[in-house]
Amino acid sequence: MKLFGLILDKGLPGRFVKVVADWYGKTVSFVKWNECYSESCVIKNGIRQGGILSPALFNIYADVLLNALQESDYCCHLGQKYVCCIAYADDIILLSASMTVSAQ
Repeated sequence: MKLFGLILDKGLPGRFVKVVADWYGKTVSFVKWNECYSESCVIKNGIRQGGILSPALFNIYADVLLNALQESDYCCHLGQKYVCCIAYADDIILLSASMTVSAQ
């Protein structure tokens, strides 16, 4: 998973990353309807909703995306301020001066 590579890039110890990767690699889910249960299904993507590490892991991933967006310089400039998006928790609003990119 790309996320674990990003965590290593941030300088967290490899042992910690291995533990988290192992923990996330064992995520399974099933459906309960009335008193019947489906077979389990392995979850291979994403982070755990409500998990104690989830906000920090999401921030690591989002930080890389938001930095790449800023470096692209596709968003708005208000004076000397760069205004590209509004981000709060897992909601991100992208801002643009227009729907097209003009050649410079």
